[in-house]
Amino acid sequence: MVKSKCQRELDLKALKKWIIDLLDAVEDDLGIEKVTLSNDYYWTLESSSKYNFNSEPTNSNILVGQLYDDLDFLTSATCDGESLTRAQLCHVVPLLGYLDYYVNEKIYEDRS
Repeated sequence: MVKSKCQRELDLKALKKWIIDLLDAVEDDLGIEKVTLSNDYYWTLESSSKYNFNSEPTNSNILVGQLYDDLDFLTSATCDGESLTRAQLCHVVPLLGYLDYYVNEKIYEDRS
């Protein structure tokens, strides 16, 4: 079992600043304002398995998500000017992951 030597706290104000700074850097440094979702499906682990290192993931723990659904859900949830709730966090995380993938692929292409 892997066990952390100490616990750490995630400061949400700091996290918010980091995300805003990173998105600003992607826009300013790379000139990216929109990303085409050329992939729809992604692999993920169910929440109860994702951070449990007492056992290895099994096929039953591996799930398929859809970026298009995540984007559509967030778009429709905010189309009337409403704010997101904590329940929509699970739809934002995969889109940020895809942005990371996209940016790293773009940087690699630009270096080639």
